[in-house]
Amino acid sequence: MARNSFLKLPSLTNSSPFANLLDTCIKSKLPPDNVRAVHASIIKSPFSNEVFIHNRLIDAYAKRGSLPDARKVFDEMPHRNVYTWNALVTALTKLGLLDEAESLFRSMPERDQCSWSSMVSGFAQRDRCEEALRYLGLMHKGGFLLNEYACASGLSACSSLIDVKRGVQMHCLIAKSPGLLSDVHIGSALVDMYSKCGHVDDAKKVFDEMGGGCRNVVTWNSLITCYEQNGPVEEALDVFRLMLRSGFDPDEVTLASVVSACASLSAVKVGREVHGRVAKDIHSLLDILIAEMRHEQGDAETGSLSSEEMDYSSGLLYDNAL
Repeated sequence: MARNSFLKLPSLTNSSPFANLLDTCIKSKLPPDNVRAVHASIIKSPFSNEVFIHNRLIDAYAKRGSLPDARKVFDEMPHRNVYTWNALVTALTKLGLLDEAESLFRSMPERDQCSWSSMVSGFAQRDRCEEALRYLGLMHKGGFLLNEYACASGLSACSSLIDVKRGVQMHCLIAKSPGLLSDVHIGSALVDMYSKCGHVDDAKKVFDEMGGGCRNVVTWNSLITCYEQNGPVEEALDVFRLMLRSGFDPDEVTLASVVSACASLSAVKVGREVHGRVAKDIHSLLDILIAEMRHEQGDAETGSLSSEEMDYSSGLLYDNAL
């Protein structure tokens, strides 16, 4: 970062240039020393006590891997607002320091939607699912609007606990919140929750209600995996074909589920075609899955496909799938 960037500090009318530099540090994944260089210039500027730019400093230090610096900025601030507290709470939850985050959260003089969402998502991501749902319940009870981050994290917690009762309660809350049902992440999380809980019809209903424009690869994967794990397994391949027709490219998760479905159905030919489709990208992963499939067919000695088979099957996949 050029040192002459800050030669005309007295001429600055606001702290936006510093905020932009901190954003560059984050987006370019620069080392913490670059954040410290910006920080040093802020100290010499007319904005050395501005709350806004110090909040950005906390965020930048945390995201560039220097939590001690972020904490020091927080501790030394003479004035703080809710965004200051949120910046540090969010940093702690993302690093998995949940007990420290919880202690800081309880010390907050005021909380907002972001404060609560950080706690819900932080605990859900670390598989402390009961605590995540407890925070979600307190957030709702406190009158805070449940946003997409809190809802997706809550649904993830329900999925991990295989708790369809609370999952349905969440679905009802989401249905009452404008715009959430049309959010692709919420829709995908609902499909996944019902799938993990074994409620295939409900997963399919949510998927159908989303419509083509509100789905992504994760949504398709959730339904394919739902059928592959819960049955009827044939439906997994039908959804896969529909996914291709709809213009979505499968990823590793898609293909792992499809090959597993092929193994269950003894569909060796389709399995070979899928393998050929992605041989160059995830050859090793699918070799393992194909070997497992062929083992079930009594063909373990030819667990890997030859290059000729791969070339042949690569050309067949779309013709046969479509």
